[in-house]
Amino acid sequence: MKVQKLSHEKLSEFLEYCKKYGREHDESYLPDEKFVIDEDNPTYILLNLDEKIVGAVSLIITPPFRITGKARFRIFHSVIEDIEAYKLLLNAVGYHIKGIETVYLFLPKEKSKTGETFIKLGFHITRYSYYMERLDKEPVKPNFPKGIQLRPVRKGVDEVVWCDIINECFANLAGHVHCTKDRVVEMLKDEELIKDGMMILWDGDKAIGTLCVSREESDGNMFAFIGAVAIIPEYRGRNLGRNLIRAAVEFGRDNGYENSSLSVNAENTNAANLYLSEGFEEKAVMVCYNI
Repeated sequence: MKVQKLSHEKLSEFLEYCKKYGREHDESYLPDEKFVIDEDNPTYILLNLDEKIVGAVSLIITPPFRITGKARFRIFHSVIEDIEAYKLLLNAVGYHIKGIETVYLFLPKEKSKTGETFIKLGFHITRYSYYMERLDKEPVKPNFPKGIQLRPVRKGVDEVVWCDIINECFANLAGHVHCTKDRVVEMLKDEELIKDGMMILWDGDKAIGTLCVSREESDGNMFAFIGAVAIIPEYRGRNLGRNLIRAAVEFGRDNGYENSSLSVNAENTNAANLYLSEGFEEKAVMVCYNI
C-alpha cells in the first residue's frame, strides 16, 4: 500500500470511492462534482498494488474552521480494516493540521471496531449526536404570536443578520463553526436547499430566530432536513422554537417532502426533548472523535 496526494487524474475515482463508502461513516460533508483540490481541502488516497483506491482522507480547513482553530474530516475511511492503513492516511495529513487545535469526525455508534482503531491512533470521544426522523405523521400547524413572522432570507440583505443570530445562539455549543457572510452566500446557493428554505423569524423589524430546510436522502427515502433552529436568548421560553419546528415540518410537506429529519447534540437536552415531543424518533447515534 502507498499514500499519495489526490491528483486531477484520480479525482473521478476518488469521488466514486466517497460515494460508495463514505456513508458507512458520515455523509454530512462528502465531496461532490464541485469539489476542488486546494489547501482548504487537503486530500490523500491510499492505493493498493493495482493502483486502485482502497482508502481516502480529506480535511475541511476553510477560513470559518481556521478562525476557531478547528478542522473536520470530510472522509477518513479505508476498506482495509487495519490500523496501519489508517495510520498511513493520518500521517499524510499531519502537515496540514499543524497549529490546528482539534480535528474531528463522526462515526455511527455501531462502528465501534473502527472507533477502537481511531482511539489507538490518538483520537478520543468528545460528544454524541442524535439523528432523528419524523415519519408518516401529519404536521401540526404553527401558531406564532401576533406580530411575529417567519420570512425567507433576502439575498444581499439578510446575510449578516443570519450570522449574528447563529453565532450568538450556538457560540457555546460543541462543534459550532463561526458563521460568516460568505458561508451564508454559499448556503443560499446550495442545490439541496429547498426554495426559500432559509428563513428568519422576525418580531416587527427585530430578527429573533433562524430556520433552514433542505433536501436529504437517507436509506433511499427523501426527507426535509431541518437545521439552524435558533431563537435568541431573550425570546426563549415562549414556544417559538416549537413553532419553528412545526413550521419546518409544514414547509417540507408543502414542498413535497412527507417526512422530516434533523440532528442534535446529545448535550442539548432541551432541544432533543422538544423534538421527541414533536413526533421525531431517534434513528441513529453518532459519536464524535477528536484528535
